[in-house]
Amino acid sequence: MSDERWQRLKGIFHGALAQPPTERRAWLERACGGDLALLQAAETLLQSLDSAGAFLERPAQLDTDAADL
Repeated sequence: MSDERWQRLKGIFHGALAQPPTERRAWLERACGGDLALLQAAETLLQSLDSAGAFLERPAQLDTDAADL
C-alpha cells in the first residue's frame, strides 16, 4: 500500500471512530467514494479494534502469592 493510500485509510479510520456505531457503515461508504478495497481495509481495521476489546488496557500485575521460581 502506498504511503498516500495509507494516509487516506488512516484518515477514514479515525473519521469512522468519530461516528456513532449505528452510522459508521454509511459514513464509511461515503468517505470511501466507491473504492471497495479501501472500504474493506477500513472495515477490517475497525473490526480488529472491536475484537481487541480490553486487551492490555490494564498493565500486567505480578502475582505475589505465586510460589517462588
